[in-house]
Amino acid sequence: MTRVTIDASWRVRAVGRVVLPLPAGEAWRLMRDWRRFLTDDPLHRSVAIVRSGPRPGSPAGTRIVIRHRVLGLGPDRIGRVLRWEEGRGYAVSDLSRRGPRRGFPHVCTYRLEPLGERECLLEFGARGLWTARWTPRWMARVWLWWVIAATAARCRTRFAMRARVARVG
Repeated sequence: MTRVTIDASWRVRAVGRVVLPLPAGEAWRLMRDWRRFLTDDPLHRSVAIVRSGPRPGSPAGTRIVIRHRVLGLGPDRIGRVLRWEEGRGYAVSDLSRRGPRRGFPHVCTYRLEPLGERECLLEFGARGLWTARWTPRWMARVWLWWVIAATAARCRTRFAMRARVARVG
């Protein structure tokens, strides 16, 4: 399921949900490698740590650079791991280097919910402010829908591959 809304003041809420063929604990083991997991978003080419967070054992507070690329082009953006709930999920800010109110400032969230012994629900999304107001709202919605749908497809593929390996191994 993919849902994108942009309200009258250009606030964005984009959400994707994917049922994964793995127990939540196994899915979390893949998500725990958060730098790699964030690259399931098709715009996030890589994530580099600028400064580690203040709490040992938790990435919360870690400052990062997210390399955004589309067809090889794109800006490096800055962010921070805002929230970390071991075994459940996390939130990461994704901001323009030009300032906190420029270039679609948003927060990406990722949350796991067990659905039984063999599967779980991954809900992920972005909340922020669409700043390119010269773009027609429908076009912004289509773009964001594509990003969420492509992220869902990448997650579905990677987690399904992990489930097949677990069954075989």
